[in-house]
Amino acid sequence: MYYLLYNPHKVPFSISYPLRERIRIDQPAVGCRVFDADHVHQALAELNEGEAPTYEMVKRIGAASDWPLETWAADLLLTCQVGQQFDASRDDRVRYFLERRSGPIGAALAVSITLPEG
Repeated sequence: MYYLLYNPHKVPFSISYPLRERIRIDQPAVGCRVFDADHVHQALAELNEGEAPTYEMVKRIGAASDWPLETWAADLLLTCQVGQQFDASRDDRVRYFLERRSGPIGAALAVSITLPEG
């Protein structure tokens, strides 16, 4: 399992509203990052009750699994190094993962990639 963490294009970052000019981001230094769930859980285990993790904490502990979303998708997901293939016979299992969570969830992401036969 992996976590997709949405971050601004750089950290730290602040913005004031109302916007007075358009913001253009050409090459984000941070942005959406994918971390292995085990690394995120390890970072959370170091916290005291009521403490929130920082970006730097997750980045330090999860350095081995800190991928930009597009790199994770192209280099790991599309080359079948991560994820599982599900066919219609496993619909109940997929539904369980996406719909029957016992804890809070911000969003579930499912990716379907259909490959040609053969």
